[in-house]
Amino acid sequence: MTRHIRIRHPRKLKSPIEKSLRGIGKVYGSESMRSVSLIPMDVIRDQLGPYWDDVPFRKIAFKLCVMGRIKAYGGSWGLPDAPTIEDPFAPFRSKNGEDETISTAKCYVSPVVQPPPVSSSPEITVRDDNVAITESQSPYKQVRKQLADKGYQDKLPDNHPIIVLHSRYLEMGHEKDSQACKNYIANVSRVLKFVSTWLSDRGSPARNWSELMSCSEEPYIVYFEQRERLGQTMRSTSINFLKKLHSLFCSAINMYSLEDKTFPKCFDGGPSQKTLSEMKLLQQKLKIVYSKKLKQQSGELFKRKAAEAGEYPEYSEFEKVMRKIKAYIPDYLNQLEEHFGPGGMVNVSSDKTSTPSQKHLSSIWRKTTCGLAIRLLWISKQRSKVVSNLLKD
Repeated sequence: MTRHIRIRHPRKLKSPIEKSLRGIGKVYGSESMRSVSLIPMDVIRDQLGPYWDDVPFRKIAFKLCVMGRIKAYGGSWGLPDAPTIEDPFAPFRSKNGEDETISTAKCYVSPVVQPPPVSSSPEITVRDDNVAITESQSPYKQVRKQLADKGYQDKLPDNHPIIVLHSRYLEMGHEKDSQACKNYIANVSRVLKFVSTWLSDRGSPARNWSELMSCSEEPYIVYFEQRERLGQTMRSTSINFLKKLHSLFCSAINMYSLEDKTFPKCFDGGPSQKTLSEMKLLQQKLKIVYSKKLKQQSGELFKRKAAEAGEYPEYSEFEKVMRKIKAYIPDYLNQLEEHFGPGGMVNVSSDKTSTPSQKHLSSIWRKTTCGLAIRLLWISKQRSKVVSNLLKD
């Protein structure tokens, strides 16, 4: 994305351009890590068109954005329970003009639709429940909460000697205040915090950071197994942690042991060979664990992909459904407007005592809302799993 902006829209960026591009990249990166799509509010308004002024339709659009993990920025929903998100790209945009790619929401004035004349059709009660739309807690957040409750997200203090040493050398190879560098430190800090607690609980607290990296492999294995048991995403997170630990061990053995004056010494004043040998032994054991999890991840991934491949429908089937949905939605919307006007609402409940007119309108309402939901999800996130779920009965 930043490469496209640099090539196609450099005049829209605030100087210095490279600094603005880094800021934009951080915004996109932080949101993409949470599988969130950033969309300007004017795009949502354009999709709804004149139906933006209809509060029920706007509520449906907001709920669909929550379901599809879409963050609409740069404008207000005009709903009591919908948050207003400021434009995160405003600090990086030049004041000379607006960029279509990262623009704020423009004011959209929808045409006024006159209500239809009162007809002799049976009167239908219109009810506004004004139900608050809230985002249910995702499974990812639930796992994070469980990990935090168990203490697996706890970290060593920032002034811990090993954290200070590792941070200093990582910053030498990264830009200042790099998010990647912070993530590396956070990963190893969580593991070492668990190891430190594990040793303290067994009556042998670490007196030096080297003891955290020269102990038994048991606390490391327990840490990863417990995280996976609580629902950690496959084994990829464990593999990522082990990669960062391997880098830490290499730096500790080759550099930190020489620089840190508190590192155990031999009689000649050099680093203790016994401690270094124990650190190297633990490093090799963790490499074996890494290889094991790498094989398990490949096997699990293959099984899951093989199982899903048999469930996916043909793409042509979905195209037929989308053409059908696109054809009937405008007609159903017109029928709803004829009965309720631009500001009306319909009671979607339908039971045995409902009149034929109520049942008909209830059917139209349900088909319209489902059709709009499918279209919005398909436009925003064209993922194979989404398509598969949409085609299921």
